[in-house]
Amino acid sequence: MEKKYKSLRFIGGLYKVLAFIVLVAVILGVLGMDIAMLAGGSYITDWVGQDLGGLQVVGAIFFTIFGLLGGGLAFISLYAVGDLVSLLLSVEESTRFTALVLRDRPQ
Repeated sequence: MEKKYKSLRFIGGLYKVLAFIVLVAVILGVLGMDIAMLAGGSYITDWVGQDLGGLQVVGAIFFTIFGLLGGGLAFISLYAVGDLVSLLLSVEESTRFTALVLRDRPQ
């Protein structure tokens, strides 16, 4: 059977690829921010002149947890949109095939 809506198939695949790009960017961003927060925390300690009592570590842990949760939610949402487009195209193809079979069926 002929595949219709090639542009929608492309868009569905594009959303899935974009989801993985966002996932990699979030992981690298969280790691980079953790390094910056921990390195910057020691700089702030030197600048302020007193120890922050491990506050930069707590902040880095907090940022990591919520950054990964938010990034994971963005990944799941983008991937789900790509799957939704694929699902809708499959439903259309199945419906079109059923209509074709029923139309050609002898009465």
